[in-house]
Amino acid sequence: MRHKRITFIGAIIGIALVAPTVPAVAGTEDCMKGYACQWTGLNYDGSGYGSAREYGLWSPRNVARSVAANGGECKETWFYKSWNFSTGYPYGDYFRLNSKSLTGTNFRDPDLRNGAGKTPSGQLDTNNWDQTLEAHWFKAC
Repeated sequence: MRHKRITFIGAIIGIALVAPTVPAVAGTEDCMKGYACQWTGLNYDGSGYGSAREYGLWSPRNVARSVAANGGECKETWFYKSWNFSTGYPYGDYFRLNSKSLTGTNFRDPDLRNGAGKTPSGQLDTNNWDQTLEAHWFKAC
């Protein structure tokens, strides 16, 4: 009986040693189709928040350090620094990211400190957007 128990324990240890390790899932994988997502940490770490609304005020605001866009039927997501409480729409400076599910490129940014996505004119954005985002808007739907 003792021999069987040692063999069983040895088999379990052997399986644990040869089983493939699963890398940590990137935060962008958690940004479901139809959502704009933000994280409070760099590299999609920290608390994550998503919104499936066509446009909307982030809650909480001004905490994003990394973002991803998976706009579903919309090709782009625009991320804004400002929200107009009188009109209920975002306005002012923004950058845009593509939808992950529709284009598969330029849909995320792991570090908003060194720029993000593209400017309205289509150039690579180099502004510091770290902890400045207030709103998003799905575009090209």
